[in-house]
Amino acid sequence: MKLIWPGINAKGTVLIDLAFESFLVSKVPVLVDGIYYTPKDELHVTLVGEEVGSILQHKIKQDLKNIEVLVHIFESIDWAFDKSGPVHILSCSKKSKVQKSIIMLIDMPGMTIFYQQLKSFGLIPGKTPIPPAHVTLYTYNCPLGIGVPCNKTLRSLSKKTLAVKEFNDLKN
Repeated sequence: MKLIWPGINAKGTVLIDLAFESFLVSKVPVLVDGIYYTPKDELHVTLVGEEVGSILQHKIKQDLKNIEVLVHIFESIDWAFDKSGPVHILSCSKKSKVQKSIIMLIDMPGMTIFYQQLKSFGLIPGKTPIPPAHVTLYTYNCPLGIGVPCNKTLRSLSKKTLAVKEFNDLKN
C-alpha cells in the first residue's frame, strides 16, 4: 500500500490516517474493566512523534533538500499493515487526573524501514527508538490518547494486555 507523504503537521508529528472501517471500533462508549471508554472519531498511526518531528524539522531548516529525501523515503515504502495485536490498556496520571487508552498493536514493517532509512541518511540519530506501530481505538480522560514513543514507554504504561479476539469478546 503506497501512500503520498502526509507532511509534518502543526504539532510536529507525522500521522498515517487509517480507515475507520478497518477496525471493529464501536460507535458508542464501551465498558472495559468498569470504565467507559470513548471511541476515537478518527484512526491513525503516529509515524513520527513530536521529538523526532522536531529533529526532522531542524534538518529541513538546515537543508531544504532534506524534505525531498524525506518524501522519497516515505513514498517508496509499502505501508500495508496487519491488525496483529495484542491490545494494550494504557494508564497514566497527568495533573492528578487518570488517563487511559486502549491501543492495538499492528504489524507495519514499513515503520522499521522508514526509521532505518532516516538513520542511514543521517536525518535522525542512530540510537533513535522505533515507536511501536499502534492505533488508539478508545480513550478515557484523554481524547487524543496517550503517546507511546518507544517500547519501554509501552511497557511502563501498559496495565493489561489482551489478544485481539479476547478484547473483542470483552467489549461485546
